[in-house]
Amino acid sequence: MIDRFATEGHGTVTVIETLQDVIAKRRLSYDRDPDPAEDVEEPSNSWPAAATSSTELKE
Repeated sequence: MIDRFATEGHGTVTVIETLQDVIAKRRLSYDRDPDPAEDVEEPSNSWPAAATSSTELKE
């Protein structure tokens, strides 16, 4: 990864510093919430069209 960005014109030191910054921020985020997907609620089926069957919609 470092070589790829360095050959595209970004300085090697800049790429390394940027990666270190990203890793530090990700580590902080992980420390706060290791599995953010657990916090997502399932969608609700309480909207009006959810109560009708698909055959009723075709008529």
